[in-house]
Amino acid sequence: MSEGSRDVIGEEIESHVPTIPKQAFAASLGATRNAFRNIFFTMMTQMFDQFMGNTQAPQPQQP
Repeated sequence: MSEGSRDVIGEEIESHVPTIPKQAFAASLGATRNAFRNIFFTMMTQMFDQFMGNTQAPQPQQP
């Protein structure tokens, strides 16, 4: 490595990654938030049903 390679150069680096418009990013974030919320509430409902029981009438005991 040469000594000159450690010097800071004021050149900009071009990226080959396409940029995402801010509106598209915000829409994508909103969709992700909604999907996460749906999954969260579904899991919480399943846990509630599991630990609190379901809404079916109790089964009569057999003598």
